[in-house]
Amino acid sequence: MARFRLPQRRISQSLLCYNVGMTPKLTDDLAKALDEHGGKLTLQHPLTGQTVIVIIGQRLEEEMQKVLYDDSELSPGEMIAAAAVANSGPEGWDAPGMEVYDGPEYDAPPDKP
Repeated sequence: MARFRLPQRRISQSLLCYNVGMTPKLTDDLAKALDEHGGKLTLQHPLTGQTVIVIIGQRLEEEMQKVLYDDSELSPGEMIAAAAVANSGPEGWDAPGMEVYDGPEYDAPPDKP
């Protein structure tokens, strides 16, 4: 059996221009464009036209965080609505045989011993 060795490619140091520890600087042109476009700037690849970078301002990012990652406590009404959605359908309270729990004996709280 023949063994093949994949060629090793070295990455030139000039390509290693950014890493997580660095803070990239926004050019004056990009800063102006960001302001002109309401805090969101989308950059396309010049050959493919695909979006490769999206830059958003801090204010817009904070607003998005509030919408996407709301970790506030649910109100009692929101909890009931979430439970109703989670327990509906063929796997929940609508499953065959679950109608036995529709009687009034299940609506009242249990007697305390």
